[in-house]
Amino acid sequence: MAYLPAGSMRLLLVVLAYGVHSALSSRLPVYDFRTSSLTPDPFAYNETHAIYVGRIVSVAYCTKQHVQNWTCPPCEYVSKLPDLIVINDAKENFQGILGYTGTHIVVAFRGSMDLRNWIDNLSFVKTHPWPSLPKVAIHLGFYWVYQSIHDQLLLALASLFALHPSAPLLVTGHSLGAAVAAIAVLDLHASHNITASEMLTFGEPRVGNAAFVM
Repeated sequence: MAYLPAGSMRLLLVVLAYGVHSALSSRLPVYDFRTSSLTPDPFAYNETHAIYVGRIVSVAYCTKQHVQNWTCPPCEYVSKLPDLIVINDAKENFQGILGYTGTHIVVAFRGSMDLRNWIDNLSFVKTHPWPSLPKVAIHLGFYWVYQSIHDQLLLALASLFALHPSAPLLVTGHSLGAAVAAIAVLDLHASHNITASEMLTFGEPRVGNAAFVM
């Protein structure tokens, strides 16, 4: 069996992550949030909306400084989010971005970037984090990652809801970030009385048991 050296593995993961950006950026011209409209039926699929949200997720893969300055390559394909906030955890090498689309507050989480993320991905032990939902069991590795940015997420959401109190919440992510998005939606509702109006994920792995899905 052949093994990739650590440096090559990191490069491969970055290339795979940016593949999402490449696929999305080739589909449509630069997207302006001011012209976007969300699907009236939350269960209906809207390709234009999905591509727009996917492009926001692709920006979450960039460094914090590049996101804040909106200068990374994926930033060329989507208008900068007003009231932009970046949350990250250095230990888990995990990051999310939040902002206002003109209609919604959006939270977007990036996927796996390095070996540490893949170790979290492969932690198959289940945990039961919500006493009010004793039958719900979720992937411990994904929950660790969510916990690493939990406090920052709450502070960022409080800031954005103070600016946009009537805005609905949209949560999204890719791969590992999709798993964290799913956990975030349930935790925000179960623990903090914050309900997302929409969750749209890309390449989401299985996160929990049947009770979690229900």
